[in-house]
Formats: sequence, structure tokens, C-alpha cells
Amino acid sequence: MAAVVPVSRASIENELAKPWSAPRAAELVGLFDADEAHYRYARQTTIIAAALYMSLALAEPFIMKNTLGVSIACRLVLSPAVLAWLLWFFRNRPPLHVVHRSMGLTVALAAAVWSYIMLTGTYDGPNYYFFAGFLFFLTSNIFMRLKFREAVLSSGLVALIMAADSVLLPQISVPMLVVNFIMLFFTVVLTLYANWSLDQKSYTLFLHQLLGALDQQELAKRNLELQALSSTDALTGIGNRRAAEAALDELWHNERHGKQPFALAIIDVDFFKLFNDHYGHVAGDGCLRMVAEAAQAAAERLDARVFRLGGEEFIMVLTCDDAGTAIDAAGAVLHAVRQRNISHLSRTDALRHVSISIGVAFSGDVAADGLSDFLEAADLALYKAKSAGRNQVVAFSPKLLGTFLSEIPTEAGAATPRERPRDAAYGT
Repeated sequence: MAAVVPVSRASIENELAKPWSAPRAAELVGLFDADEAHYRYARQTTIIAAALYMSLALAEPFIMKNTLGVSIACRLVLSPAVLAWLLWFFRNRPPLHVVHRSMGLTVALAAAVWSYIMLTGTYDGPNYYFFAGFLFFLTSNIFMRLKFREAVLSSGLVALIMAADSVLLPQISVPMLVVNFIMLFFTVVLTLYANWSLDQKSYTLFLHQLLGALDQQELAKRNLELQALSSTDALTGIGNRRAAEAALDELWHNERHGKQPFALAIIDVDFFKLFNDHYGHVAGDGCLRMVAEAAQAAAERLDARVFRLGGEEFIMVLTCDDAGTAIDAAGAVLHAVRQRNISHLSRTDALRHVSISIGVAFSGDVAADGLSDFLEAADLALYKAKSAGRNQVVAFSPKLLGTFLSEIPTEAGAATPRERPRDAAYGT
């Protein structure tokens, strides 16, 4: 069954609610017939039935005299040729009803061959071999499970052949003739009913499987939606901290296995606390949304991704071969936010619009044992960008690390820039 169900739940439920006498929906019948399991079962049952049919060539000479030559010719020469043609025909995947019709006609042909062998043989006493003909009904209607119309066609032809045999058999008595016709009638009716019942149940099971597949599709869709919600920042609509951590884990894993170096950039909105105090939190939220939109648009053009870590802090990640590429990407984000020209009149410097500071760290420049070291390097670069006047991009380097170490307090328990509050470390 296909992974994606191309029909609606309503159409399946309507089909299940129909009475048995109502015609089936063509679209659903097409899906049912196209199931590969039907073609596989047709091949399997055809091969098994043919093998059993050919094996009778070993038994018939002991049952009937003068049949060895014709039995071998028909069963061991003609039967393999017909089997080979059927298997070749099945490989072309004709419509299922055509496959079943060819199987039903083959069963009728096999019955005709059996009838010819039986009529040409000689017996000592009554011909009980006639009753073996009822196996043809079991084969087409029960074993092969032909579609009902094809089963009716095949059963009708076999019944005509056996009816003719009943009349043509030598030494047939009237009571035996009556018994033959009674058994023939009952066998046709009972096996056809069993065939119809199996077909109904198989089709109903298929419809329930379609409903199950639809349930799985809907569940998968909802899971994706929940996953997207859990990885999306509610305020800005971009990825949240959880999404950022997942992206960083993947990039770190790839870099550790020698696949692709990468860079990250921590972005912080300058003087955002003053913006909130002056314009209010509603305006502050609007500011963060505009910064996120500008950063996201600029990053996407460079195959980078931006996430919100929380508050006024964002992070950008990208795969790149050198620090210069990462610095250029950060510069593009810086310029994009500047171009928004978001008014910020409460700043304590000379600028009168919202700006951002960015600290960049490239994996090739950081001797990190884990992601925390890498994040610390980017944060140190951000710290330098803030202390150097904000509204700029600074990239981490080993030389820069030495400068930072001389600036950071060394007394016991002193916090690193990432551990200190934003307003204390950067003056917001």
C-alpha cells in the first residue's frame, strides 16, 4: 500500500457503509487492484498449481491405462509452456482483472486437458477419477482467489466440461449421473460463495488499512507541527534555543568527524534595556521581531541560519571553509539590521537607531573540547565588540584570547563574560 493515501477519509468511510449489493467506487477499486500483494499472490499460486498439476503425470498411468504418452505430452510439455507464458504476462502488470481472467481461463484449459486424458483412458470398473475434477473449482475459487466475475467465468467453463464428461464417460449409470450433477451444482455454488465472501472481506480489510494509513499520515503531520512549534520562537517566528542547540550539535558532530568546518556568531541588540525602558515592552517585542526578520533574510541569502537564544540575544550558524566567510555573513546581518533604521533615541552613544554587536567564532580558530568552549569563544568576541563601541563584528582569534584573559578578573569565583548578566557585561 502506498505511504501517502490519495483518497479522502470520507470516501473510504462511505464505501464501508455501502450495502454489499452496491457497486464499488472505481477510485478505491483501482487502489485495491494496484496493490502489489495481489500480483505476488497470483504468481505464487500459479506456480504451485502448475507444479501440482504436472505431478499428476506420475500418477495417471497407474489410475488409467493407455494414458502415459498423452499425460506426459500434455502435463510435462504443454503445461510448462503455458506457465512460462503466464509468468511473462504477469511481469507486464496488466490490470488485475485481466490477470485473474487469464488464470481462470488457464484453469479451464487445464480441466479440458484433464478431461481429454480421462476420456481416452481405460478403467477396470467405475471411473472415480471424475471426482478429481472438483479440485479445479477449489483451485480457482478458493486457492487462487480470483475476482468474483473471473471466478464465475472459470467455474462455468469447468462445470460445462465436467457436465459433458458425466454424459460421455463409459459405463455411467443414471444414479451416478444424478450424483455427479448434484455434486457439481453444490460445488460450484459453495465455492463461488466462498470466493465472493473472501473477496468482500479482503476489500473491507483493505479499506480499513487505508484508514489506518490515513491515521498514520495525520499523526505524522501533527508530530511535525508539534516539532516545529517546539523548535520555533513564539515572538519572532524563527528557530528557538532548542532548534539552535540541535543545529549546533549536528554541525559540531560533522566537524569532529572531519566533514565540514563551521562558524557561529552570537548577536546582541545594543542598549536594548534602554529601548524597553523608553518605548515599552510592546515596542521592544516589535523591535526584536524586526531584528529577527532582517537577520533571517540576510542569513538565508548566505545559506546561514539564525535562531533566538532568548531576550535580545540571537545566534547565527553556517558551514564555511574560513573565518573570512563567517565575518562577511555577520557583516551582512549587521548591515541588514542597520538598514531597517529602527529609531532608538535613548541610546547613550551618538547613534539614533537600533544596532547590533556580533561575536564570531570559526571552528578552525578555536581549540575547543566541546561546544561550550566554542560558544565561550564567540561570546568573548561579542564582549570585545561591545567594549569597543558596539555596532560592529569581531571575530575570535588566539591573539584576542590573550587580551581577554588580561581583562577578565582572576580572583576566585569570578564570572566569565558569558556568566555575567548582559547589563553588567555589556552595558546592554
